[in-house]
Amino acid sequence: MNRPNMRVKDREIRAWMADSGADSRLEKAFGDGSVEIVQTAPGIVRTGTAEHSEFYTADQKVILQGGVPKFADNKGQETVGPGGLTYFVNDDRLLVNRSDAQPATSRIKRK
Repeated sequence: MNRPNMRVKDREIRAWMADSGADSRLEKAFGDGSVEIVQTAPGIVRTGTAEHSEFYTADQKVILQGGVPKFADNKGQETVGPGGLTYFVNDDRLLVNRSDAQPATSRIKRK
């Protein structure tokens, strides 16, 4: 699936279109199996991986779950969240969901 500045690859994708009467636009999409989401912005490329993903266009929200959800960029920063990760595209916000089994880890490079 290709969106402006975003590409989603996985084994299976299910997409929902907006209700009739609205524009024929994507409302949400769920992906399963070796999910890879690549977002590009000026000077940065972000890649998210997991076994399951959910993308909601209204909120520009990406949820990564299953396997070992990871979000990394081309500047060497990464976050691994075994409980899942939620990324908000519009304001570049990443939330880590809690997991009782394993802690989340982040690597942040300072200038």
